[in-house]
Amino acid sequence: MNTLPLVSFVDAGPLVFLSGQVASDDQGIVSGDTASQTRRCLERLEHVMRDAGLSLSHLVECTVWLSHQADVTAFIEAYAAYFGSHKPACSTMISRLAVVGALVEIDAVARREALTWIRSFNASSRKRPPAGGTTPRLNSG
Repeated sequence: MNTLPLVSFVDAGPLVFLSGQVASDDQGIVSGDTASQTRRCLERLEHVMRDAGLSLSHLVECTVWLSHQADVTAFIEAYAAYFGSHKPACSTMISRLAVVGALVEIDAVARREALTWIRSFNASSRKRPPAGGTTPRLNSG
């Protein structure tokens, strides 16, 4: 019996806060490299989102913890492939993780209404969008 005071998500009106997910199954941490653990974390996150009545298109922010600096590129490639054209804001930190064997942990914030983004700012382009250019619009569909 799980006696930890943990929940998969907290519904706070228009925002849904999703607890951190590691690459695990009923047997524990799934073995594999950072890319495979990233995909498994995102699969688990997507499952929790379905339980909350959401999909990946509702995600607005992810926070990622990696065990090793050297794994950043593998993480980014797996993460980008999983999301495709949808690009939620993302912060990545290097830290020892609480779960032994975990290389990646991802938590997220979603918004109940799906968003259609006018434009997102890419810091590497050094071009700032025009005023109001990053304002999300509620999807009417």
